[in-house]
Amino acid sequence: MASGYTLGEARTRISRSFLDDKNNRRWGVTEIDESLQQAIDDCRSELINENIFDRFTEQYEVNSGGTGTVDLSGISPGVRSVQKLTAKYGTAWQPVRGITRGDNDRDDTSSRLVRIYYSPLITIPTNTGHPLLSSAGVQLQGTSRTFEEWVMLEAAYKMCALKEPKSPRNQMLDQQRVYARTRCLEENPNARARAFPKTPAYVPFLYWSFSPPDQAIYLTRRFV
Repeated sequence: MASGYTLGEARTRISRSFLDDKNNRRWGVTEIDESLQQAIDDCRSELINENIFDRFTEQYEVNSGGTGTVDLSGISPGVRSVQKLTAKYGTAWQPVRGITRGDNDRDDTSSRLVRIYYSPLITIPTNTGHPLLSSAGVQLQGTSRTFEEWVMLEAAYKMCALKEPKSPRNQMLDQQRVYARTRCLEENPNARARAFPKTPAYVPFLYWSFSPPDQAIYLTRRFV
């Protein structure tokens, strides 16, 4: 996989190549960083909406402890969302259905091994020499130059749309970001959902829900 951009390179590419603002007179560094952060979140959301996992999805295996609550607060830098959860039965991993937690749900008091597929929080670095998409200065494995080009174009488009919504530059950036999005989806072999996907055999009566503020997963039993 090709090396990605550093934060400094991303700022320069946005201001000079995409916005023609070499001295940051119209768009300051703070504006660029805020737009980059928003673009990262938006692009990841679009990938998930295309029926694929977030390309930065990670796994976390833990024993539920029989309390009905799986604490994720120890995962650094934090959990953005949970894509799916499986529970181990014998030698097999079986999917558990995700739901919105209800008042009548009961905590799952069985101690079980669960595997959590989650999307980590990603914040842009403060060091300009660090990779744009990194954790503690180390480039994230899920990134690529294609994805980062899409992120930078989305960031540039957002800024230009606010100050120059009817400019030819804004129209050009709009076209470029759409093309970059298409390229990014095409480089991912799972970028399209299969027709008539097989219905998984969920664990009966067991459900999970994720609370971002609590950074916790709740395992519940529901008999309906």
